[in-house]
Amino acid sequence: MGLVPAERRGWALGIFGISGLISTALSPLLGEQMIRRFGYRVFFLESAVLGLLALPLVWRVQELPVAPAIQPQGFRALAEGVKEVFRLHMALALFFGLGTGTVTTFVPTLAESLGVLNLSLFYTAYAGSALLIRLVGGGLADRLGRRAVIVPSMFVQAVGSAILAILGFLASAHRRIPALSVLSLSGLLTGGAHGLHFPALSALVMDQAPETIGPEESIGD
Repeated sequence: MGLVPAERRGWALGIFGISGLISTALSPLLGEQMIRRFGYRVFFLESAVLGLLALPLVWRVQELPVAPAIQPQGFRALAEGVKEVFRLHMALALFFGLGTGTVTTFVPTLAESLGVLNLSLFYTAYAGSALLIRLVGGGLADRLGRRAVIVPSMFVQAVGSAILAILGFLASAHRRIPALSVLSLSGLLTGGAHGLHFPALSALVMDQAPETIGPEESIGD
């Protein structure tokens, strides 16, 4: 992040991820329509063509020169790795990953059990909410602090996941519920939490990482 000052890391990391969120928002909608009209072969062919079109852009990417760092060796490297696991930001990343992975992995199975065939609205709501949050509130982690953004966003993520659990419970009790609307609401909440949490957590990790490690410094300092 040498191109961005430390006081704007949260904003920069949020803006950096917008391109991926745009593709996540549009791809399910466009992909489902393409598959329905032309089938999977045309869909995968189109995906391959897009990848080839992106190749010239990737080829032109250049890295900034970075000062060489001293890396620990042997047992010391293992000890440093174990010590990193118990840092607070690692625990935050673990729980964030568990929540996000659970939602994105099991929502299709839940939707199928509820008879929802068009799940693209969930992913569009998820990515669209994260995109809007980053555009409007991308600098909150820089202005208010990392904690002030990370803690509320994790609560919102928990609420979004709880909605899915309640939806599954009501469905098993044979209650009539607007499944697609509830799924989309969960997508809005969990996507918004993602849009705030991930840049703030990434900035927190970078805040704690040394800019460079020279010969006179050690990894544990």
